[in-house]
Amino acid sequence: MKRHAGAVLSSIKIDKTADRKIAIQLYMALRDLLLTGALTPGDRLPATRTLAQEIGVSRTTVIDAVDRLISEGLLEARVGAGTYVGEALNARLAPKPLREASDVAAVVPRLSHAARHAIPDLAPRTRLPHRSEAFVTALPALDAFPMAQWA
Repeated sequence: MKRHAGAVLSSIKIDKTADRKIAIQLYMALRDLLLTGALTPGDRLPATRTLAQEIGVSRTTVIDAVDRLISEGLLEARVGAGTYVGEALNARLAPKPLREASDVAAVVPRLSHAARHAIPDLAPRTRLPHRSEAFVTALPALDAFPMAQWA
């Protein structure tokens, strides 16, 4: 499994001239590999030193990207054993049941008169279903927000 993960991770390309930080580029590349299924739960990632050397970045940059993925639950760090693709990834990759058409129609937002006329061809759009999770970066506790009072 170590060789499989190493071969997949060698495909990561970092653009050092881009405006986006290298650690963010690496984080997004690793996250894409995890969410597309290129790395499966239980696969072992190469050591951070090895990965840093192969990609041509500092070890601190790799540790930053890996730590973000660990905090999201996509990776698991095992003391003395290495970093593995987390089992929580199975739940994220599992197919979700299709929603009924009546459920989707209920999600269509109501727009004010000004909003409807701001963009002439603005058709009512449906929102993607959102499932909040604990400790997700940049996502407040929506269930604790006083929506009724705010409205």
